[in-house]
Amino acid sequence: MSDELFNLRTAKEAFDKHGFVREHQLRLIKVGPTEYSNEILRASEYATTASIPDLTREGKEVPFAGSRLKQPGQLQIGAGTTTIGWRGSESFIIRNTLEKWAFADGNPLTGSGNFCTGPDATIQFVVVNNNGQPIRGYEFVGVFIENLGEMPFNNESDNIINYDCSFGYSFWEPLDLGAIRLDFGDKSPAQDKTELFDEYEKEIERRDNTPAEC
Repeated sequence: MSDELFNLRTAKEAFDKHGFVREHQLRLIKVGPTEYSNEILRASEYATTASIPDLTREGKEVPFAGSRLKQPGQLQIGAGTTTIGWRGSESFIIRNTLEKWAFADGNPLTGSGNFCTGPDATIQFVVVNNNGQPIRGYEFVGVFIENLGEMPFNNESDNIINYDCSFGYSFWEPLDLGAIRLDFGDKSPAQDKTELFDEYEKEIERRDNTPAEC
């Protein structure tokens, strides 16, 4: 065994096999109910930022014999918010759709609205590799618009306007890559979620046991 746990040679071998994920490798494939998603994805190139959700597990303290132990609580994957950043288009194609969606979910001017989220109210996105192929997917279930950010104008500037839209969701889960289409994100019934992680593990193992692909 080498005197060093790692060095430049072993680091390069690992990096060549497993690569790096880049900030620009996320692709939106569905944003909300299909009627709004189809409009948004006509100009999905205007999306700038989005994030893979975090995982949180709150520890539970258990008193015992004058001391305290800590045990794991439930994993928190629900009741969250995810934000997507957008560039402003001159046609307002994205902004118009998001405003229409927000008013449809509940309009105080008329006292009417859906006030609920159906099974079609999802956001789906994938992370792609350097060849543009999906390698991991995520789905947010029960989404609705929580905040559609302001668009700040300035007549002394010619900068492109950017704004954010925050979506509330009931929970998120891994997305079955084998069942999605990359045009409008249609998907067949999801397989067991444990199988999805098994597929991810197989890809990691394949890379670890084959020569570098670059």
